[in-house]
Amino acid sequence: MNRQHKATSILTATHKRLLKVLDKEIESINKLLTKAVSEVTEWQRTYEILNSVPGVGDVVPLRCWESYLSWVSYRHAK
Repeated sequence: MNRQHKATSILTATHKRLLKVLDKEIESINKLLTKAVSEVTEWQRTYEILNSVPGVGDVVPLRCWESYLSWVSYRHAK
């Protein structure tokens, strides 16, 4: 939730800097996920199916893969 309008003038600049950093991190993660999905045929097909659902767009399929990859990493770490 964006509460930038409630921040004091001292914090406004800090908030803007942090938001830029977070936006860059999200962009970087999305690129890594897109690359990982494109390297596996089955993942690419699943991504295409998820992305074809009206109103879903690119974000939901990538978040699904992010969650799946985290779960797989967790399972193999045990």
